[in-house]
Amino acid sequence: MESGGQKPKLGPRRVALVRQMYDSGDYTVQQIAEEFGVTRPTIYRYLTKA
Repeated sequence: MESGGQKPKLGPRRVALVRQMYDSGDYTVQQIAEEFGVTRPTIYRYLTKA
């Protein structure tokens, strides 16, 4: 049974990559967002989830 709602923008593997890039300090949130084709708020949402 489906729970409804929108599909996640990033899968678990991509979320892990986002976290890695962010934690490295080599990339800005803007750069990460552009790399994955999402907005900055989306990146922040994934970073605050875990």
